[in-house]
Amino acid sequence: MQLPSELAFLEAFYIDPVEKYRQAEWLLNDFDAPTWIYSFGYRTPKELSWDVQLEDGSSLLEERHRDLLNGFRYWLVIATERKKESGANALHTQKGCFHKTLNLIDHFLLHAEQFTLAKTGLAGISTDELKALLTKLASSARINTSLFDWEERLSTYLLRKVQNSDPKQLDALLEQHPHLQVLMPEQEDSNTLSIDVSLIPRVRAWLFSEGCYPQSSLGKVNCTKLAAEIYANTLNAKSTRKPSPDILYCPKSQTHVGRERPGVAINRHGSNNKLCEQHHSKYVKALYCLSSLHILSIPAPSIESFRTIQSFTPQVSKLGRFLTLPSQVVFDALRNAIEFHLKYGKALVDSYCRLSLAVKAAHRAGNHGARLVNLTQAQFDCAIDPKLTELGVTELGLSVILKPGARGWQPTKGSTKHYYQKLRDNRGLLELMAVYVGCAQVVLGALMARRQGEMLALCVDTCLDKSESWLLFEKEKSTSGVFGLRDQEARPIDPIAVKMIKQLWRMQRILKRIGVIDELGPLFSTAQIKGEMALYAGPHRYNDNFDLFCDYFEGAGNDLGKRYYIRQHLLRRFFAMLFFHSSAFGGVDTLRWMLGHTDLEHVWHYITESTPGAVLRGTTAQWSAENLSKLAEGDTGYQALAELIHDRFGVKNVFLLETADLEAMIEDLLEEGAVEIEPEFFEDASGKRMRVMCKVVHQEAGNDA
Repeated sequence: MQLPSELAFLEAFYIDPVEKYRQAEWLLNDFDAPTWIYSFGYRTPKELSWDVQLEDGSSLLEERHRDLLNGFRYWLVIATERKKESGANALHTQKGCFHKTLNLIDHFLLHAEQFTLAKTGLAGISTDELKALLTKLASSARINTSLFDWEERLSTYLLRKVQNSDPKQLDALLEQHPHLQVLMPEQEDSNTLSIDVSLIPRVRAWLFSEGCYPQSSLGKVNCTKLAAEIYANTLNAKSTRKPSPDILYCPKSQTHVGRERPGVAINRHGSNNKLCEQHHSKYVKALYCLSSLHILSIPAPSIESFRTIQSFTPQVSKLGRFLTLPSQVVFDALRNAIEFHLKYGKALVDSYCRLSLAVKAAHRAGNHGARLVNLTQAQFDCAIDPKLTELGVTELGLSVILKPGARGWQPTKGSTKHYYQKLRDNRGLLELMAVYVGCAQVVLGALMARRQGEMLALCVDTCLDKSESWLLFEKEKSTSGVFGLRDQEARPIDPIAVKMIKQLWRMQRILKRIGVIDELGPLFSTAQIKGEMALYAGPHRYNDNFDLFCDYFEGAGNDLGKRYYIRQHLLRRFFAMLFFHSSAFGGVDTLRWMLGHTDLEHVWHYITESTPGAVLRGTTAQWSAENLSKLAEGDTGYQALAELIHDRFGVKNVFLLETADLEAMIEDLLEEGAVEIEPEFFEDASGKRMRVMCKVVHQEAGNDA
């Protein structure tokens, strides 16, 4: 029907929707074409092939799947429909809707067998399956993880390929390219693949044989080829970039021996990252567009299903919990760190500065090629403090690079077993310097409870106030003013920590005076263990110092032979834990003295104000879990809590559980409000005292344990 010109704006309402949605401004060819050509302002248009295989082996392009094919096509057009003119960003907005809808379509195709797409099409998707999809979406901020299970599918794919490969051929590659076997501690800690770390070298060897590493410098795996096979039966997921897992990263040169023992896994309970509400709502909107297929008489999930998901709030995965360091591990580390500082801190700094001075003196005498690594033994012995000579120091370092070889400058460290034996025999000065900086990291990290970024940002000459009793730092996740500057805060600091800071400060002042460094820098700057006369700082060096510290002092491990390797975020709860432990030892005098408070309640208020709720909750759970073990010794103080755990989780003997599992249960109860664990303050003849009370809250009545 031809409308008068004055009513032309009504023409859109008279267009048959079946025809209306057969075109879009981004679609450059025919709606029925087996391959779409589209562009959202791209320099070169892209292609989208509809020839994908369903669960029964048939192609989506077959005539019997026409409703399913058209359902997907119309869904894309409807989801990107421009409701009204929105200026320059209109095409960009459509692009976002297009890719979100395409992600949802690929999810259905990827799970075609679960949804029985070949048999029932889109109409067979139930309300519960739509709700499960939204819940899965919300579980991670990374769509590759939530919708496409990238890490799990990649793990399965790689394991299958390695199992089907010739092991002798893979071993030969590993022997020919030993760098494929190098695993950094950070890589083990952040492993997101469901593959045991012992198999990673062979996985890398297979990837290398398939040309998945850049030939020039190795580095990150090119996952494009892998994704094309893993997601072969998808529209877009097979060609979009996928993240390369960090554990597959492979540097070309081998300069690190790795940890002495495997580390206890840090992340025990999943990922902390969830999809934000804004992005989740956009996916809900894109999914709801699927309901418009009913207007076109194309089979789709029921209208009632879409009404349900409009008001559905997904049960997202809980925040991930990290490994808890047993209290004794931290207490032992603190003792070792403080004793090492008192015995050898000054001697180490003096010796390193004398060696640096000897090199600079040689430069002034005209020997511009002089380096730490080519000082004579006599020069070395003359510079080393007698206390260190008595300790066993005989060489500059176990990792120094001495001479060029077939593959570049070669380290002298030898095998891992030999290296760590020499480390504990105190042979290398540079390793002991790194251990000493690790000691400072342990003491400040445990007593100050700061984030790692805040620790790394500490500058050696500005981190203390004039009275040398307060630590000054820039607080992370805070801003001040309109320029995004971080807020500066101050926290009381223990005198032993101040002495360690001043020792590191003294080292940098001397090195600056003799010309080794230009400016005073980060507090935890560490002597370069490969022999270069320089200081290095940063997150990797920071964590390497922790690892060297733990291996040097042979830190405790679990029953599986894995060692607890310290990290700053694992130390954050220790400060609050110290409060609980001090109460068990008859008071918190040491803690009060350190903080400068005279009242027990003031100490507790300080801790609750300076410790994030999640960290404090984890500390409380750890304290309770460690005390529940006393039930085996006849202590009934936590009997009510043990009974609640039995009722809620079906655990009869709590002291048979791993402490970490028990902590997770108690933390769940704390979050629910079923348990309250707080200090109770009271006065007796000796003055104000405290004890930690565990209150189990029942629905009918309260009960103190």
